[in-house]
Amino acid sequence: MLKKYGMKNTVDTYSRDVNVVYHCDDLYVDALIVSIYSAVQFNKNLKFHIISSCCYDNIKKLQKLRNKFNIDIKIYCVSYVLFDTYNIPEQYKRLLNPHPIKVLYEILKQQYTDEIPFTAAPLFYFVFHEYIFNFDRYIFLDCDTIVQEDLQQLYMYDLKDKIIAMRRCWSYDLISYKSKHYKAYNGSVYVATKDIFPYMKKMYDHTIENLEWAKLGVQHSMNVVLDNKVTDLDKRWNYSVKKDKDEMCAFIYHYNTLLRHPEIKDSLYKKYEDSCHR
Repeated sequence: MLKKYGMKNTVDTYSRDVNVVYHCDDLYVDALIVSIYSAVQFNKNLKFHIISSCCYDNIKKLQKLRNKFNIDIKIYCVSYVLFDTYNIPEQYKRLLNPHPIKVLYEILKQQYTDEIPFTAAPLFYFVFHEYIFNFDRYIFLDCDTIVQEDLQQLYMYDLKDKIIAMRRCWSYDLISYKSKHYKAYNGSVYVATKDIFPYMKKMYDHTIENLEWAKLGVQHSMNVVLDNKVTDLDKRWNYSVKKDKDEMCAFIYHYNTLLRHPEIKDSLYKKYEDSCHR
């Protein structure tokens, strides 16, 4: 069973806590609630860490979820207090602003309606990981995911000699940067060791320095900076509901473009959406 899921053959696989990290703003808080609720249906010993720029009312939604279902959730509000508490460098205080970075996705942004304002801030919260987390290994999930499997299996995924596992991108095989080609990975679901932390600053800096090139923000720079440091993740751990067409039993369903296209909510998503609010 361990080999089937790409896990390391470790005797204490199920004896440890699993740290799961999300980034969230006000646009995605409702999706985040559904994702966390789905995860706890299949898992024990999960510790959720949410880096959030949400308003007070949406923070209360997360607290209500935590209390109602007795879920271990810690929220890191992006504020001056966070910077002071964790000694985060001054240069990242631009992330405190409503529109902290020159607007990315200039073309894609037009697909959003006027009722869905665009913010790039959560794309850059990776840079906080090195300062606020001290665990040796962790899982990162996008908010628009539904978990259908025990995350211990993802947590213990065999990274071989690499520092992170991500699935290959479903839209394109390679990206090009300065005449060199890099494997394209999707960074919305990953498992990594703490060795990735120093690379977060490089990802941040690379994106800021190449905004016109980095149409997909941190993800493009992630592929360049982490070149040769990534092992392939089984696609079942990041199955795109929109792009993957093969029939299979996935472990994590990714409802990417959920805000722009709420019609992609299927019966599985609606089941958890309905249940978590009862």
